[in-house]
Order: sequence, then structure tokens, then C-alpha cells
Amino acid sequence: MNRLTKRSISLALAAGLCSGLAFAQEGDGAPEMTAEQAAMMQAWMEAGTPGDPHERLAGQTGEWTADMEMWMDPDAPPSKLTYSVKRSMELDGRVLHEDWSGEWMGQPFRGVSRTGYDNITDTYWSTWSDNMSTTLLMTTGGMKDDGTIEMTGESPNPMTGEMMPNRFVWRFPDEDTEVMEAYETRDGEETMTMRMTLTRVGS
Repeated sequence: MNRLTKRSISLALAAGLCSGLAFAQEGDGAPEMTAEQAAMMQAWMEAGTPGDPHERLAGQTGEWTADMEMWMDPDAPPSKLTYSVKRSMELDGRVLHEDWSGEWMGQPFRGVSRTGYDNITDTYWSTWSDNMSTTLLMTTGGMKDDGTIEMTGESPNPMTGEMMPNRFVWRFPDEDTEVMEAYETRDGEETMTMRMTLTRVGS
């Protein structure tokens, strides 16, 4: 049984328990939940309740300017680009949604990112897609003791189709500034491919 199937069954079970709870509360003479069912219901409620990590994500909402340096060749000067970023929380404070806009190689560019925190696995997760690619980048990671967030994933090499390890490091000098560095591993060697500084508009 694959992960998606297991999760679908778990979600269906949780939904069924919710329906059962409502029925027990409203129906006359309806059987009460067992101790095991009540414990499972409590676990699902706790797993689905936003907490401190979600509040930290909510602190990133608003409009930002992203100044980016990108290295196509580590020995050459970086390309410099600037993007506008609009951030908002969705799904009742559970997910940070980002809309990126600007230009890439003279063409209009738009990217969409969604970031959340999984209470069950104690990890941050993030997805990225844009109008210059058909690839969905998915990363997961956590916060270190110094407040830095490090996330890792894989993306296909467009030349070979082989998967390349990616690593992203987020630092937060203050509430209105963020710095992100992106690394790729090719032929066993990790290289920084991008550095980005985000500044909150109006700060």
C-alpha cells in the first residue's frame, strides 16, 4: 500500500470519526466513541491545529522585494534580478502562499510557492512552480537552534534528466529581511547557484 493510499484511508477515517462524533452528540441513543476512537480523534485535532511554526510563517505575509544573484557558472559574475513577492496565509492559517513576478531573460516571469509545517512529522515543507518550467520542486526541512531553516529536495537536470540534490538555507537577520541561499550538487560537488535578499516593502 503506497503512502498516498494510506494517507487517503487515514483522512477518510478521521472524517468518519468526525461524522460519528457529530452523530453521537445529536442522535438519541447513539453509541459513544470508544477510548481508542476518542484518542485518535484527539490526535487528529492536534495534528491539524496551527501552532508556533505557522505563526512564524504568518509573520512573513505582506509585500516584499527580492534582489537575486544567480550563478549559471560558478566562475562567472552572477546575473542580478529583482522580483516582487506577495505573501498571504491560506487554509485558515496553515499555509503560506507566495506569488512572485518579474522578468527572466526579457520574458515575463511568475512563480508560485506554498510553504507549511507538518505537525505530525515536525518538518517544514515547500513547493515551487513557475511559468518557465514544468517541474514541481518539493523540499522539506527544519529549523536549527540559531533560527536558520534548512530544506532539501531534488530536481531533474534539464540536460541529462538525472535528479540533482538541492539545498536551501533561509536566514532571518530581522523581521523585515530574509536571506536565502540555494545550492545544487553536480558530479558530487555542491555549488551555490543563487543568493536572494528579501526586504519587506515599506520597511
